[in-house]
Amino acid sequence: MKKGKQSINRLQSYLTTPFLFTVVIIVANVAVLAVDRKAAAVMAPASCICLFFSIALYFYRKPLLLKELVNFSMEHAQVQNQLLRALPMPYAIIDEAGKILWINYAFQREIGKEKNKNLRALFPEVKRKDIPVDDEHKILNVRHGDRYLRLELVNVVLPGEFTDSGFSGVGEGEEFPRLLALYVFDETESIGLKKTMEEEQMVAGLIYLDNYEEAMAMVDEVRVTVISALVDRKITRYFAQMGAVIKKLEKDRYFVAVKQKYLSVMTEDHFRILEDVR
Repeated sequence: MKKGKQSINRLQSYLTTPFLFTVVIIVANVAVLAVDRKAAAVMAPASCICLFFSIALYFYRKPLLLKELVNFSMEHAQVQNQLLRALPMPYAIIDEAGKILWINYAFQREIGKEKNKNLRALFPEVKRKDIPVDDEHKILNVRHGDRYLRLELVNVVLPGEFTDSGFSGVGEGEEFPRLLALYVFDETESIGLKKTMEEEQMVAGLIYLDNYEEAMAMVDEVRVTVISALVDRKITRYFAQMGAVIKKLEKDRYFVAVKQKYLSVMTEDHFRILEDVR
């Protein structure tokens, strides 16, 4: 509203400026009249012509200029609207209750075509308390099908003319509903890459065979070498199928480096290799 008033005031000052120059000329004409009537008589037609053109400019050009300003504003609004609609990122306008009021083409294509639908119906993970209050900037991470999305909710600051009572169906004394901009970012690829990086990280560990010396003391010397070779082969095969790096440090101790993703596999089978070796 303030910007609109400033534009009108600038236009008003532009149209009234010729009147100020006309006043200056008339004052000068009066001053010349006090000195020389003939010179004043020569200046008088010029003063009248300036006054005539000032009045004509004000009353004739003002409606034309206002019309041009209105047309420019409408075209500018249409360009902005088209730019938002063609924005490659999904974008929507929602009210404070979560109702979707407006969506662009990318939102229709990637999220859904339904307007007048609640945000929580599209994203069940979003709760009523997640809708930001006042100027709060909320970031939400949700799932949509097999995709991971980041939602950003930002309060929309409306121009004053939109919040005037009586505009767009808002009655006198009623408060204009608060609107929020919804930006949707697809993070499926980045999260997938992050997960892959975490799974591919190498984890190092040491494997100890408890009571190895005591167990071997109870076995014949002939069978010690055979049993030791069997233990080595079982441990090596178990970790080889996971692409691990394994090295025997001592007869009852091994160093192993395995990918992070295989830790869960070993946890699920309760480190079966230990039972097998026993």
